[in-house]
Amino acid sequence: MEAEPVRRLVLGECIAQAVAVAVELGAIDELAAGPRRAGAVAEAVGAHPDALYRLLRLLSGVGIVEEREGRVFALTEPGRSLCRDEARAECTVRGTALMMGAPWHRRAWSDLADCVRTGHSSFERLFGGFAYYRDDPEAGRVFHEAMEESLAAYVVPLLRGRDLTRFGTVVDVGGGRGALLAAVLAGHPRGRGVLLDLPHVVAEARATLERAGVADRCELVGGDFFTAVPSGGDVYLLADIVHDWDDEHAVRILRNCAAAMNPGGHVLLCEAVLPEARNRYTPAAVIDLEMLVMCEGGRQRTAAELGELLGRAGLRLTGMRPGPLYSLLEAVPAAGADTDPYESGGPAGAC
Repeated sequence: MEAEPVRRLVLGECIAQAVAVAVELGAIDELAAGPRRAGAVAEAVGAHPDALYRLLRLLSGVGIVEEREGRVFALTEPGRSLCRDEARAECTVRGTALMMGAPWHRRAWSDLADCVRTGHSSFERLFGGFAYYRDDPEAGRVFHEAMEESLAAYVVPLLRGRDLTRFGTVVDVGGGRGALLAAVLAGHPRGRGVLLDLPHVVAEARATLERAGVADRCELVGGDFFTAVPSGGDVYLLADIVHDWDDEHAVRILRNCAAAMNPGGHVLLCEAVLPEARNRYTPAAVIDLEMLVMCEGGRQRTAAELGELLGRAGLRLTGMRPGPLYSLLEAVPAAGADTDPYESGGPAGAC
């Protein structure tokens, strides 16, 4: 039937919610130690035995768990990416699953029709935007965990391919709880870092940096990047920042970075770049709708559109390194050197 592919797409919402609930209830973590009967898992997590069996049965059909004789279930390797204790951050999607299933996220997406009619964010209207993550700490934890997973999976590998060791100070603009800056400094033993974000976010970053052993080389700054960014940086890193804002606000952030950097400084943008090609599925287009729903004025952009924003901020795009989802775009002041940083030689591999 021609409708079957569409039917599978439509039912994807139900599968995503089932995954989120299995994580939220703790069923996935209960199976992390080894195969168990559905009834035993239900007792451990406080769920109805038959209802939990039906949930796990669905997840067995999409490869999260494997059902064996006697209603015994075991985690598959993909399913382990949902475990709480997954050691490799780049291999986990737990936070993303929880965010996709969170009531506040689903409520915002349920108003997608209104977003499309008006062009305005439903999350902003319903919950007040980023302030919600401050006022609801659990929502904030889930949000930051999901963002850190994406950075670890897509952005850290890109930065490892760009040698940053010749830059003394790296300023992470809007760097959240410091996970990305910690990864950068771990690969740059002589470098120093500055983390800028809202005061209540920066307050949570110290533990992350201490666990990575880089806290003594990092300054935490609570502030507003629309007003100013810390001066004296050699690299200004903006990962998943520009896409949160409309053109006017994005240019203001970039212009502040251009004004604050040391001579010879660089701006690194990490963004899911929209392709110019039509009629092609790309996860960047999904993120683009996420921005429509969640961030007033937020959007994904093509490389040409990002280059235009940089130009308006007094910067010039000098190179782009594409990745599986995110791309790394590098810019210098408009009057800077013409050298393409990805063709200029020098060691690679440092993060």
